[in-house]
Amino acid sequence: MFKVKSFKENHPNPLMYRDKYQILDGIWDFFMDYHNIGEIKGYQKFFPIGSTINVPYSYLSEESGIHIKDKCDHVWYHRTFEYKTVLNELVFIHFEGSDNVTKLYINGKYVGKDRGGYHRISFDITKYLIDGTNDITVKCNDNMSVLKPRGKQRFRKENFWCWYEETTGIWKTVWIEYRKKAYIESYKITPSFKNKSFEIELHSNEIIKDLSVKVSYKDKVVYNNTNLTSYTNSIELTVNLENDFHPWDTLAPELYDIEFNLNSEYGTDKVLTYVGIRDIYVKDSKIYLNDHELYQKLILDQGYIERGDMTLTPKELENDIINMINMGFNGARKHQKFESEVYYSYADFYGYLVWSEMPSMYLTTISSGINFKREWLEIVKQSYNHPSIITYTPFNESWGIWGIDHKDPGTILFVKQVYNLTKSYDKTRLITVNDGWSHLDGDIITLHLYNQDKESLKYDIDRAFNDNFVNYKKGRIFVLKKEYLKDKPVLLDEFGGTSFDEGKETFGYGNNVKSSEEFEERLTELFGTILDDDRFGGYCYTQLSDVRQEMNGLYTMDRKRKVPDEMMRRIQRS
Repeated sequence: MFKVKSFKENHPNPLMYRDKYQILDGIWDFFMDYHNIGEIKGYQKFFPIGSTINVPYSYLSEESGIHIKDKCDHVWYHRTFEYKTVLNELVFIHFEGSDNVTKLYINGKYVGKDRGGYHRISFDITKYLIDGTNDITVKCNDNMSVLKPRGKQRFRKENFWCWYEETTGIWKTVWIEYRKKAYIESYKITPSFKNKSFEIELHSNEIIKDLSVKVSYKDKVVYNNTNLTSYTNSIELTVNLENDFHPWDTLAPELYDIEFNLNSEYGTDKVLTYVGIRDIYVKDSKIYLNDHELYQKLILDQGYIERGDMTLTPKELENDIINMINMGFNGARKHQKFESEVYYSYADFYGYLVWSEMPSMYLTTISSGINFKREWLEIVKQSYNHPSIITYTPFNESWGIWGIDHKDPGTILFVKQVYNLTKSYDKTRLITVNDGWSHLDGDIITLHLYNQDKESLKYDIDRAFNDNFVNYKKGRIFVLKKEYLKDKPVLLDEFGGTSFDEGKETFGYGNNVKSSEEFEERLTELFGTILDDDRFGGYCYTQLSDVRQEMNGLYTMDRKRKVPDEMMRRIQRS
């Protein structure tokens, strides 16, 4: 199926493919430093005898090989790899996700640290390496603090409501990448369906003396520009595709291959990537994708799996997308989690819409707000070049910004800062600022209603629309000012949550259904109420799979199907 040259089954980042890399997943030495004495005792140089762990799984998960539920805030990792010096070559190590403070040592020497559990962390380790066997030692610090983005990771000792096991330490792929001494650092590709073109803003670590850019569609070269130069380390260019134009669309994912070659006295840094040409925008209170109105049929996807917790293999991630498409959904709201990079690439390849969401913190201070904004911007940067990602969600249901429900000026200022920061970097996507209620002036208005019968659901929907979204139950409001409603599309982006687990008494919304027939009847009424209401631009059903105590998924947590695909397609009229 995949024609994109940059996509390799085992490469962690198809958006920036270099052909020389090494995956470091697998068995590492592991030590649980309960008393945080490792640095004093010199674990970075002399690793203690402990156990082993299957990276990238958190020690709390079954797949880690440890599966200890006792909380340990300080954990250590160690392994070796072989290296032989290559002239004019740099070596980088990437941690796709490591929670929460990650310190790196190479051959006993401190390299650096980074903070945040969800974005990619990268280090240049070239000067620390020796010919032969090299030691990699990693220390991760984590705790139950609500002052940091934690998403659905619990902040109590036990699981409760809709919060689950915490994820301490490495939980996404670790890999080494080899680059030339002059290399491409980053790029932003901004597509335009309207102009049948895309813009490239490329940055390197040195002045660009000779750059070539080749664009292909199904092996046919449609653009080739060589010997590009710049007086700085950045360059901008526009690629016009008017004569060979193939837009990216929902479940119709046309993609172009791109090959960058940065030539220097150190050799050629060759990077492969891809681009999908699409526009996402609002017109007349409707969301448009390219030249047509877009109706979104989304699934809430929390990205947890039975044995791996927050860590899913590439195949498991791909299967989740395939299974939801087969059930009639055209996208997902990836809820309270920034997923592995390959997930978003699979979404690009399948034409599967995605909302990129920041995991919530639960208390905002000056310091925690600064850290929040820093990591969110890193996530936005990682999201930028994925055509499948069409919406950003920095906040959900006022979590961590509780003052917004009471129109607290300081909280509103902070939320507006995050919105403006996001828009300043990416003007091409939509933003739902505080998903669910208490909206500021974003691009979309979203509602969360978990009614389990059509009469009460319709009553609450009508009440919201008729009262201009100002009134809402439990003292909350949908929008802070009526003018924020102007020309905004409205989506019911959380509903359902119906618990169905063979008649067991489990956590969900409303009374548990006892049979497949009862489940279909209830969902037919709920989906029908929304589908028959032309005031909505789409919906998001809760949820893809069960997660621990939540038994309200269409699949079990270990991905056993609860209901037939054709039933869900019929319910959604897909």
